[in-house]
Amino acid sequence: MLTVNFAVPDLARTRFVVSPMDHVLTALAGSHSWAGSRRARWWTRMRGRIPQTAAPLIEVLGACRTGVPDFLVTHPQGTRRQLADELDALVATTPAELRQALAGYGAGRGVPRIVVELRDGDTRRLRLLAHAALALFRACLAEDWSDIRRHLQTDIAHRAHVSGEAGIGAMLGALHHSVGWQEDGVLRCAVRGPDRAVDLAGRGLELHPNFFVQDGVGAVLVPGRPAVLLHPTTGPSADRERGTADPLTGLIGSARARVLRAVGQAPCSTTELAARLGVGLSTASAHATALRTTGAITTQRQGRHVLHLVAPLGRALLSAGS
Repeated sequence: MLTVNFAVPDLARTRFVVSPMDHVLTALAGSHSWAGSRRARWWTRMRGRIPQTAAPLIEVLGACRTGVPDFLVTHPQGTRRQLADELDALVATTPAELRQALAGYGAGRGVPRIVVELRDGDTRRLRLLAHAALALFRACLAEDWSDIRRHLQTDIAHRAHVSGEAGIGAMLGALHHSVGWQEDGVLRCAVRGPDRAVDLAGRGLELHPNFFVQDGVGAVLVPGRPAVLLHPTTGPSADRERGTADPLTGLIGSARARVLRAVGQAPCSTTELAARLGVGLSTASAHATALRTTGAITTQRQGRHVLHLVAPLGRALLSAGS
């Protein structure tokens, strides 16, 4: 579990970023727990077009125990980044940053030579990685990038609407069902690896919607840089990829979509909710708790009963999914 602690300046500096380099990396990192069927279909269609010049990047990613080395996720200025700017920032990585980012590779015989050279401070190899990323993008992503970018912008517009209707915290809690926002300014994310806690320290959070991320979220945490959270998208093109016409299901999952719609029929107790859904009381209670934690529903006591009601975020989600 990753715990992200927000202060007021962090909320003010939380922003969305569209990154071509993220998509180069996530297209290749198919073993990640968050990679879904969309990435698998892309790989099936494109693997025969992977250029030989992309081999150094594939080597570095394939040997990384944590999925994506931190130094490959760069932070040039702006929120609509160009691949050229991201590659320039990659080439500018310092030897100290490389040693820190590559420490997790170990020293076994299976470590690629390029990783050893980078870790030893040979920054000339960074240009080799930049050429590899550019070649891969041109061969396998460039023709689809305009459509992907429009899809990302649609997702950002939707989440900005949710933020305006229900607040930044509610928007953060709705990034994925593995993410939960706490009212004390804490974001909890179920990510692979040991439990970690990070204070944003006034730098805010970069939210990177990603076309290839479907089944979870990914975090890139580099000391001294803004924290990055890669998250799934929702919207018409994503729904077509899933074979469904229901954006709400794509955003929060089929079970929670059913629960939210059931509560949207009329305020109800947990017992009534279970009856509407045809599930057990404990199951209805668990789903209601999850939706309440993310701010989609609220509970109010009326006499001897506690009733579930749709919150502003829930109304925005139901409207988007109608």
